[in-house]
Amino acid sequence: MTQNTFLRFNNILVSDKEIRKTWNSSEMMKRKDDLYKYGIFVEHDSNPPKACCGSCIFIHIWEGFGKPTSGCTSMSEENLIKVLHWINVKKKPLLIQMPQKEFDKIKNLLPLSS
Repeated sequence: MTQNTFLRFNNILVSDKEIRKTWNSSEMMKRKDDLYKYGIFVEHDSNPPKACCGSCIFIHIWEGFGKPTSGCTSMSEENLIKVLHWINVKKKPLLIQMPQKEFDKIKNLLPLSS
């Protein structure tokens, strides 16, 4: 696979029923376990994508507290629904993740809105 082929479909959502698959790894969004019943696509390394700078990141339903993902952020379905109702893409939200203790140190420096 050439780098141009890789970058053509890197970090974008596509249907393998509509596009001939030329990539080596992907995430199945329609699953029987409902982990992607609701979700948010995090536009990481997507405009334009660069090789070796990460791939698709999603915020989706967790398998359970403390269960790891392969780079995504997961949470309870209840909390994910709250985020989906709260988030406004027109305001260009920014995902920042850090331990609570670190956030408490800098939160007064950030222009946060309620």
